[in-house]
Amino acid sequence: MSWLMWLALCLLVVAAVVSKFRNVRFILLKQNKAGGTRETGGAEQMLPCEHCHVYIPESEAIRRSGAVFCSKDHSIRHFSY
Repeated sequence: MSWLMWLALCLLVVAAVVSKFRNVRFILLKQNKAGGTRETGGAEQMLPCEHCHVYIPESEAIRRSGAVFCSKDHSIRHFSY
């Protein structure tokens, strides 16, 4: 009888692990479809901020008057000089 209990416990653990991996895979696929690059392993182009010269991913860059900035604040400061 105790071996049935151990078998049931092992099956529950395996089911929990499989469920967790399915959730993680679903999240990664959802991010990939939304433009993320985690599953494909591709690199996103990095652009320098015109104000502070810190490199940021192209998807997070703020463009204003043909220049690239890391934040809205830096875009305002750059053009206020």
